[in-house]
Amino acid sequence: MSKKAKVNITCAVMILAVIVCAVTAIAYISKTTIDSVSHFGIKSSDVYSQSLRWTPVKKAMGYNIYLYTPETKEYTKILTIENGKEKNAVVSNLEQAKPYYFSITAYKTYGNKIIESEKSNVLTAYTLPEQSKIQSLISINANQAIIFWFANPSGSGYEVQYSQEQNFKTASELQFNNPSEIHATIDGLSVNAVYYFRSRAKLDTGSKMVYGAWSEPCAVTISDAQKPPIDPTKPMVALTFDDGPDYGSSSNKILDVLEKYNARATFFMVGENAKNNPENVQRKVSLGCEIGNHTYNHKHYGKEVTANDIKKGTKAIQQACGQVPTCFRSTGGKTTKAIRDECRAEGMPIYYWTLDTEDWKTRDEKKIYKKVIKNVKDGDIILMHEIYPSTAKAIEKIVPKLISQGYQLVTCEELMIAKTGAKGEPGTQYVSATQIKNNTN
Repeated sequence: MSKKAKVNITCAVMILAVIVCAVTAIAYISKTTIDSVSHFGIKSSDVYSQSLRWTPVKKAMGYNIYLYTPETKEYTKILTIENGKEKNAVVSNLEQAKPYYFSITAYKTYGNKIIESEKSNVLTAYTLPEQSKIQSLISINANQAIIFWFANPSGSGYEVQYSQEQNFKTASELQFNNPSEIHATIDGLSVNAVYYFRSRAKLDTGSKMVYGAWSEPCAVTISDAQKPPIDPTKPMVALTFDDGPDYGSSSNKILDVLEKYNARATFFMVGENAKNNPENVQRKVSLGCEIGNHTYNHKHYGKEVTANDIKKGTKAIQQACGQVPTCFRSTGGKTTKAIRDECRAEGMPIYYWTLDTEDWKTRDEKKIYKKVIKNVKDGDIILMHEIYPSTAKAIEKIVPKLISQGYQLVTCEELMIAKTGAKGEPGTQYVSATQIKNNTN
């Protein structure tokens, strides 16, 4: 064999060897790598879950789904799908109205090793807000309805629709862009007509608005009642109630009486109690009653009362009904300079009283009734407490009796305006509309 032939054979062998190595390498790489997942996206969104979709990867044995945390740039594996032909997965046990970030990999095995692809693009998905629920829907005044719904602090706000058609085919809508807004007053409605209302929470994702499910619709017949005007020439008194709302039925029984006789009162509420009984506070607002602050938990008196006791009470009451308190009463009637300063800052006058029923002491409905009827006079601010059943029973008789004697039952603010022509000054303590009590305890 010639030298040239030997060289040619050697080259051919080398080329073949290279080809064999290349084929072997390609085969090895093919066995030890796997393509990344493509077309990873959202199939559908729910309140507590996300349905994801993708294009299956050839030769994949399954898939791993990761949760990505933008703050730490970390990936956490949350779900494994052991089926290479699968193209959908549901991630459950999520929180409502919240963004989630997902990535996916395909995997297969090679010997005893698990081969995993590179992670896909990070997918942003939003769970829906929970279905809204209406707390109450009432119509007290003519042409007007008042609706309250449960708050969803995780969302961005709410949408409310109302219509005279039960299917809401033709409806008016209101938009609220603050999750702390939980009520609305709608004017200009037709009296004696039935209106249907519904609400839903919404979440602003920055690129679009995501909505929760509509609440179950509620219906109300629009009242034709007019709020009775106050006549400054006629006698009037301000019924006031401290310490509520209660955890039983006394508070609501008092409101039942006020509603029956179209009367109003002022309620100095404990913030903690208001927080735990929002429906009661909202009903007070709807009846035209005045909402007052009586500190957050009624644990401090006089010099022990801090500005935070008052601020915290105001915040709790506002969260319960959407309205800030317009007045204050000191616990035990002990008012200090610190209390007056904070009330001045919050725009609240302070109201003492001219007639103490001592209902907290006697717990006797007959004695409470007698104390009021025997001593009442025009311009009185009458002190009671809404947490006692005996007071609620006494009110059933006190209210109609006072009305029969010609008294108008008004709020403290209405009393001030009727008697002086102006609202009470913030930080000033009034015994009555014309008597100031500003001594410091």
